This record gives sequence, C-alpha cells and structure tokens, in this order.
Amino acid sequence: IYGVPNQPLIGSYIDFEQAKVYLRCLSQELKNQTPNGVVNPQSWGGLFLQGTDPDLNIFTFDGTNINGTGLTLQNVNTFNIQVPEGSTVLINVLGEDLGFQNAGMLFNWQQISTEQNKLIFWNLPDALNLTSTGISIRGSLLAPYATADMNNGNVEGNLILLNLRGNIEEHNDLFEGCF
Repeated sequence: IYGVPNQPLIGSYIDFEQAKVYLRCLSQELKNQTPNGVVNPQSWGGLFLQGTDPDLNIFTFDGTNINGTGLTLQNVNTFNIQVPEGSTVLINVLGEDLGFQNAGMLFNWQQISTEQNKLIFWNLPDALNLTSTGISIRGSLLAPYATADMNNGNVEGNLILLNLRGNIEEHNDLFEGCF
C-alpha cells in the first residue's frame, strides 16, 4: 500500500459515521440505567460516590447542580469513588455545559490504580460543551455531542468526544468494565 514494500493490505476500515451513531445510542442507553449508588456531595466541595454492588455501581447526577446543593461538577475539588474492588463504575453526569477543574480523584480514599481506571466510565450524554483544566480524569469518558476545551491535565482511559481543542494527555487505559 502507498508504495511501501511488504506492507500488508488492510481489508477493513472504520466507518466513522456508523461509530458516531453507535456511540450516541450507547450514551443514551447508559443514561437510562437505574442508579444503584448514592451521590453524596460534601459542603467542603467533595463528592463521594458510594455503592455496594460487587459487579456494577451506577451513579447519576446533574453536573450543573449536584443533588440541589449548588455544587457543580466544575467546583468539585475531590472525587472519592467508594465501591467494592473489581466492580464496574458508571457515572452519568447530566447537563449541557460541564467542566472538571483542579480536583483529585480517589478510589476508597486511595490513589486510583491503572487497573481501576479500566473499570470507571464517565458518561456525559447531554454535554454540548465540556472544559477541563488541571485535572487527571480517571477512567474513560464518553461525551458524543460535546466540543471539549481540555488543558493542562490528562485522561486515564478512552476519550470519546465530538470535537477536542487544547493540550491534554490521553493515557489509553482501555475500558474493561462490564455493563
């Protein structure tokens, strides 16, 4: 192919239009899953996601006003995911204009490991605009309608967006959880 000797011919290709349709449908399906975990915002800016299911813990909240407290996703300074080791974590964050900023992410009050990154899935099904600054987002992030401005941070998982601007690192810890 393309004049390169001994280059194997690739017989299939990515149908990006089909992938876009699939990912948008997946995002809506995940949004409609019944939450079984507790979203517990703290007055000091922490957000505790507490679940007990050994297989799948589902959290859903409005990222523009978490549980009516006035705390927004962008104002959270510490995320602590408290679930059984080895369980999949689905975090549905609702809202069109969302952001992550200068927050730490923990798993049962410990640093999140590479293996745990692979079990965390952030679903932002309604997001049109997403910003992130100075944060390591732990886990995969799906925002299939969002244009994202992401700077001075990284994502430790799959990153799927409509458009991306900025200078963010992506560490490809592929999602291995089970829905």
